[in-house]
Amino acid sequence: MISIGAQLTARYRYSGQLCSRAYILKVNGQAVAPSAVTRDGLPEPASSSAALDAGTASDGWYYDSAAQEVWVWFPLASSTSTAVALQ
Repeated sequence: MISIGAQLTARYRYSGQLCSRAYILKVNGQAVAPSAVTRDGLPEPASSSAALDAGTASDGWYYDSAAQEVWVWFPLASSTSTAVALQ
C-alpha cells in the first residue's frame, strides 16, 4: 500500500496557494499485473500508457509488462490524504 498524506499548508491562505495536485506513481518490480488497483478502497479504472501520455484520463492505471511496472495517476485535493493498493 502507498499512502500520501495531506499537504501541510501555511497557517494563512495566500494567493497562488495550491489547492490540488496531480500524482503519477510508478511502482517498480511487479512481476505480474495486479488484478485491480484501488484508492481508498474504491477501484481505479484500468487504462493505457497512451492515455497517461496524452493526459486524456483524469485517473487510471496500467501495467507495463516489459518494464514490470505499474503506473497509477489521479488528482488529489491538497488537504486530503489517500492510500493506493495493488490487488
